[in-house]
Amino acid sequence: MAKISKIIYVVTQSDFGGAQRYVADLSNSLPRDQYSVSVAAGGDGLFFAKLNSDVTTHTIKHMVREINPYEDILCFFELVRLFKKTRPDIVHLNSSKAGVVGAFAARVTGVKKIIYTAHGFVFNEPLPTWKKIFYRVAERLSSFAKDTIICVSDFDKKAGIDALIAPIHKFTVIHNGIPSQVFLSTPEARAKLGVDESKTIIGTIANFYPSKNLPTLIKTFALIAAMHTWY
Repeated sequence: MAKISKIIYVVTQSDFGGAQRYVADLSNSLPRDQYSVSVAAGGDGLFFAKLNSDVTTHTIKHMVREINPYEDILCFFELVRLFKKTRPDIVHLNSSKAGVVGAFAARVTGVKKIIYTAHGFVFNEPLPTWKKIFYRVAERLSSFAKDTIICVSDFDKKAGIDALIAPIHKFTVIHNGIPSQVFLSTPEARAKLGVDESKTIIGTIANFYPSKNLPTLIKTFALIAAMHTWY
C-alpha cells in the first residue's frame, strides 16, 4: 500500500478571497488515498466553512496580515509547534505573510518539501517605499527555505525574478482555473442578467481590496460603454 503524504496548507487570513478559494479547491480535491490534508490560517472567517469535513483545520492565533514584529514572532513559534506536532511531509504556503513566516518555521522543523504560491507579490502594491523594501528583503531571505515558488501569472514570475527573490529554477507558473459553470456567458447567466447573445460580458472575480482598484475599472468600463454608443 502506497504511503499517504501529509500536507498542510497555510494561508495568512481566513476571510474568503482568491488565495483562500485556491487553497479550498486544492484541499477539497486532493485524492484521500494519497494525501492527508490539513489547513492552517489566521482568524476565524468564512474560509474554514468552505473546507470538506475530512480536512483538519488549525487556527493560527498570531497570524496577522500587517507587519507586526511581536505577533510575527509569536506566529513563527506557533507554526513551529504545529509542524512539530503534525509532522507534515509537505507544507504549501499561500500569501506573503504565511510565505515568509511559514517558510522559516517549516525549515527549522525539518519539513521535506516547502512550496510557496505567491498570489501577487506584495511589494508590487501601492505601499510606502520602506514597506516595499521590507517585503522584498523578507521574500528574498525566506526563498532560501522554499523548494518551489508557484506564480499565478507570468507577470508575477517576471516580477519575482527581476526583484532577485530567488533563482529562476525555483519559479514556475500555474494559472488559476475557473469552473465552467461560473462563466457569465452561459445562456442561463445571460437570461438572469437580461443580456442577449449580441452583447459582450466582461467581469471579474476579484474582491474589492484597495490594491485591486476595482472602482477605477468600473469607471473605465462605463466610459468605454458610453464611447461605444457613438459608433
